[in-house]
Amino acid sequence: MPFFSKKNKSGSSSSHRHFQEKYELQKKLGSGGFSEVHEVVRKSDQTNYAAKIIERKRLKDNLSNLDLEIGILKAIDHPNIVKLVEHIDEKKHIYLIMTLITGGELFDRILDVGYYSEKSAATLVQQILSAVDYLHGRQIVHRDLKPENLLMLDKTPESPVILSDFGLSAYVTDEHQMRQSCGTPGYVAPEILLKRHPYNEKIDCWSTGVIVYILLCGYPPFYGETDHQIYDMIKSAEYEFDSPSWDCISESAKDFINCLLQLNPLKRYSTQQALQHPWLLSVTSQTVAEVDISEQVKEKLKTFLAKTRWKKAFNAQKAIHRMQLLKGGGQEENGNNGDNEDDDDDDSEEESSSSEQQQQQQLQLPQSTQQT
Repeated sequence: MPFFSKKNKSGSSSSHRHFQEKYELQKKLGSGGFSEVHEVVRKSDQTNYAAKIIERKRLKDNLSNLDLEIGILKAIDHPNIVKLVEHIDEKKHIYLIMTLITGGELFDRILDVGYYSEKSAATLVQQILSAVDYLHGRQIVHRDLKPENLLMLDKTPESPVILSDFGLSAYVTDEHQMRQSCGTPGYVAPEILLKRHPYNEKIDCWSTGVIVYILLCGYPPFYGETDHQIYDMIKSAEYEFDSPSWDCISESAKDFINCLLQLNPLKRYSTQQALQHPWLLSVTSQTVAEVDISEQVKEKLKTFLAKTRWKKAFNAQKAIHRMQLLKGGGQEENGNNGDNEDDDDDDSEEESSSSEQQQQQQLQLPQSTQQT
């Protein structure tokens, strides 16, 4: 799949060169290491969008990563995937005009609803898998499926799930194979940790299995005090359906998860196989369990999200401290050879820049060198 040429930078796709002539800036939604996200209004029709404003000088040599992300976003159009409306390439800034997502994260929505059942979870999973299957059909692998990247389009009860953040996404073909060790602890597939390269699109299926597990019980299948402990569990596919949390969950749902959390990618279900699993098909046949599991899921989900967000904030502070040391010419005492730190994603609910994701989400594997 083509990359944009270096000469063309990010290859302007807008016939209207100047952002400010076409859009009016509204409130700031969030910021990251290289960008800010604002709500904007298109002057021609008063339509609201989200604009990620990226400073070109801060990207330095990482423009090729952004080019790839833009190329992927331009090539896809699916109701459960964030949409790139256009991008505007100017001398100092690159503007990505995208779907305005106002419904918050999927897991937060689950905490807000009054009723939540296994059927509710299956309906959500069907949408997620539909989006991922669409990508795989176009030889695109997301490579960073996790709860933070699953958003709700709006605050209505009927809001669709939206898959976002394509900063680590890649095309996979016979000529272009994936070897880069990247992802997020807890969701990364074992073949990446075990350095069984090249890997394929089945890594997204593994991550989906982890998300489904959390959707049904409120906590992750792989856990530990350190990322290395989590990695050890993932590398052996060590997880359980603990009692009493899983006592009221159907055997069909457990089998669905088992099919996705297969250690061997050859035995792991593809997206197409998963979409044909009886558990998902039961959503339309009205046979899936209707037991209200909201109370038990919410209790554990609140704890899980609180811990995840605390760690994210802590790692963000460490990153700031590291940057201050570098600016001051100092060095860290322990270096950067430990556990992977969660990415400092925008709270804007929009895509984070490709270069940010590539720098911050490459896995720091124990006693190994990152693959590129």
